[in-house]
Amino acid sequence: MAKPNTIWQKMYDAIDGISTPDWLVGLLQRVQDIIFQIILQIGKDYLDKLKDMIIKTAKESITNEAKFKKVYDFALVELKLSISDSQLRLLIESVYSSLKSDKTV
Repeated sequence: MAKPNTIWQKMYDAIDGISTPDWLVGLLQRVQDIIFQIILQIGKDYLDKLKDMIIKTAKESITNEAKFKKVYDFALVELKLSISDSQLRLLIESVYSSLKSDKTV
């Protein structure tokens, strides 16, 4: 059965026949790789700042709840992390556990 030769079919066939030039594909891949590396570095920087705050706070003679609140507030206010409350709590607990297993705190 032959395709109906409508204007819509002609438009579809024209759009379907468009292919992205190889140079553009390569350029977009390089841009994507650079952006990914930047985002990865930013994440590492945030984790380093969070670790530093946990280590600093661990040395203070305040309750564990006060230490957690201080680190939590630091992450929200200073780092301006825009993640949910439960995700931030999990992140802090995970980093703390990692530092504790390394005997850093």
